[in-house]
Amino acid sequence: MRMFNTRYVFPLIFVALDYVAVIFAEKMAASVRSWFDPLNYGTYSMPELYSYIFIPLIFIMFLGSSKAYIAIQPILKTVKDVFYSILGAFITCILLLYFTQAIMF
Repeated sequence: MRMFNTRYVFPLIFVALDYVAVIFAEKMAASVRSWFDPLNYGTYSMPELYSYIFIPLIFIMFLGSSKAYIAIQPILKTVKDVFYSILGAFITCILLLYFTQAIMF
């Protein structure tokens, strides 16, 4: 039973916590944006499909490709892998949002 928890349950918990962290970061970024740009408050909107499905999925896929959920590594290597996966996911999300907006107009 111990092996089952380590192999399946813990990675699922980490994925769920990362999902919540990405949603929280999106909400924080939106509130900081509205705080710094009060004249355009409420003019920027992103579909909920992007906020709750696509963007967290992209971040979790990049984190999964860096083996952040399954491999026990030295902390510096883990930090480096997570940094590069977040950077790649960030660039992918920007391109996704740009191209979907470009196609719509």
